[in-house]
Amino acid sequence: MKIEEIPKWNRPRERAKRLGLSKLDDRELLAIIIGSGKQNKNALEIADDLLNSFHTLRNMVGMEAKTFEKFYGISEVKALTFAAIFEIQRRVLLEESSEGYQSAEKIFENYSKRIINLSSEDLFIIYYNRGGRFIKESIFRANLEANVTVSVNSIIRECISLNAKKIVMVHNHPSGNVTPSVGDVRSTEKFEAKLKEFGITVIDHIIVTEKAYYSLRKRESGPKIFL
Repeated sequence: MKIEEIPKWNRPRERAKRLGLSKLDDRELLAIIIGSGKQNKNALEIADDLLNSFHTLRNMVGMEAKTFEKFYGISEVKALTFAAIFEIQRRVLLEESSEGYQSAEKIFENYSKRIINLSSEDLFIIYYNRGGRFIKESIFRANLEANVTVSVNSIIRECISLNAKKIVMVHNHPSGNVTPSVGDVRSTEKFEAKLKEFGITVIDHIIVTEKAYYSLRKRESGPKIFL
């Protein structure tokens, strides 16, 4: 069926104009992004293909453009548009409150959304000023134990540049297991000790997955990292 064969008042764009985007379902929103369909398949049907494959919009967050290109009716440009839209969503969810550090739970709420479908293990550093106000965030590819020296030096330089006096380390475990490894603990000890030499406090190191988190500051067993 061609989109022109659907009554005009019931087409996604017309419904959006009349009712507002919030009233459209996932299928209709995707169809608006897709725009025009291809021969034998309209935008709504292509949207159905996406939802049948991903099941939810959440599962599209973090997908690369080439993943969307595999679907009939989605061009290279349109695939890039999809990837950009979902990357914007990821970044909006990530934005830290200007009120500064609040809790490990709050950081988990932000980063559990940020790492949706992230297959790599990344290290996020959140920088704060002396009063605990958020300054910025940077990202490092994480093989923490192997890259401790390089990462610490980079973080020290960034802290000096930003006049940041406190940081929070956050990294994800794609496996879904939040238990810190021996390497996680060892690298945190090295980070904490080296940064302290420059008057920089590591507030916490938080391991996150989509459903859970682990605060190394609050850990109840083993030697204390944060003194």
